Amino acid sequence: MGFSVPGTTNWRPTEVFSNSNISLSIWMLSNQYALCFIETRQICSGNPRIVSEGEIPEQFEMDMSEILAFMKKNRISESEIFDARGLSRSEYIAVMEREGKVFALNADPCKNGHTLRIRSGHCVICDTSVIHHYRIWFRTAYVYVAGSISKRVLKIGTSNNPKDRVRRLNSERYGGANDWILLLQAFAKDSGSKEKEVQKRLISSFVKSSYFKNGKTTETYELVDCSILKAQYALTSTLSKGEKIEAVAPASTRSRYEFTL
Repeated sequence: MGFSVPGTTNWRPTEVFSNSNISLSIWMLSNQYALCFIETRQICSGNPRIVSEGEIPEQFEMDMSEILAFMKKNRISESEIFDARGLSRSEYIAVMEREGKVFALNADPCKNGHTLRIRSGHCVICDTSVIHHYRIWFRTAYVYVAGSISKRVLKIGTSNNPKDRVRRLNSERYGGANDWILLLQAFAKDSGSKEKEVQKRLISSFVKSSYFKNGKTTETYELVDCSILKAQYALTSTLSKGEKIEAVAPASTRSRYEFTL
């Protein structure tokens, strides 16, 4: 397999699992084992982790075939994975943020022995609900600002297709309005995180509203009563280097949304 265990020639492989993406082998010497994830693409690399025989069932509750099955079932791709072996939590989070990775493999185990975590630290095997939430949180997409003249409010959101999202806002009469238009947008990494940061910066301007959806009254806390310039400044302040705001509506239209001026 093109891998040698350092320090000795007496190790021998006792179990191997592999597919086109990942290979796993357990190497044995006396009563010790080395759990080796062999890199075949971009997920894993590095030296083997040496553990005693007694640690294996507790530390590595899921074998590699189960991890691969879990990834397939939850549509976790290799491009989303970072190998966190040998790194502290703060170290692998920093690298994951820089490389845009969502899931950490070989992270410190949770209380149930799982080593696949979301970037925030949550175990995705114990709680699969975090997968969808954090995919949105960390995805590269548009952060947008939409406005309603009739309600005199703005909405900060994130979407892969802001124009389509605004059309749905109108069809749903989101916030009780059906005159939403797209004003600004910015294509950004970690768009969900940046959306929340913009909302945090505008928290003093938030207004509560309600509307009917699917026959039920739905409350929303995502609307702000502030000028478009204030919203634009809040969005600009959250963007990373190289990310820029695009004015979708012309200046003459945007000027009508300076509600508090």
